[in-house]
Amino acid sequence: MFLDHQGNDCHEQLLAYEFDNPMSPNHNVTIRPTDKELDLIARDIKKFFDDKIQWCDIPIITKLASHYLDDFSHITTESKQDSATHILFYVIENTATSNLPETFFSPLFKNMAPHFVNIIIPESLNEYITPVKINGKPTDKLIEEYANDIIETFEDGFQWKDLATITKLGVMFTYQFKDLQLEEKKVNAKKFINYVIDSTEAKNLPEYYVDSIFKIVSGATVEIIIDQLLIK
Repeated sequence: MFLDHQGNDCHEQLLAYEFDNPMSPNHNVTIRPTDKELDLIARDIKKFFDDKIQWCDIPIITKLASHYLDDFSHITTESKQDSATHILFYVIENTATSNLPETFFSPLFKNMAPHFVNIIIPESLNEYITPVKINGKPTDKLIEEYANDIIETFEDGFQWKDLATITKLGVMFTYQFKDLQLEEKKVNAKKFINYVIDSTEAKNLPEYYVDSIFKIVSGATVEIIIDQLLIK
């Protein structure tokens, strides 16, 4: 089954995973894991995907990598991000892709991946909590007004790396509204992100593929980030 634009099926899949960390004897290690150690983690994660990955698996693989890397509790955020990116690239390079030719899929996947690693594994989750608090709930008109302000900043056109920024801004936007419940935060963050995607063009990329891919990846990422904020 190809996954929906909201990333919901991917998120349910992540919640169902149970795994043992092959690096658990290294608890509290302070240095970055070696490439050999990271490859061991990546091979363990790869088992979850039955030799085939979807676009929404970018945030899922990243979150799984983060869980494994938590045993290295004293490494810097930058080292953890770098390690998670290494794991992600290993899985991408050694797993088949769905619905797109490998020559199209793999370079774009790897171009997008590091930017999503950085927002799923931030320096601090406080980056998503703005000091501004607004009563009530956002209307569609308000979402579109905020999104249009953001769209004006893309003078050079929409790039792959910009999707991670938009995803982060979508979560920050929805967290300004005090009266939103958990699922409402996810829905409104996705509304904002999808409006931006629908209103912009990614240069030199087929729009038929791009809009769908952007929505899948961002939707799955919103689910993961907002759930992280819930347990913060």
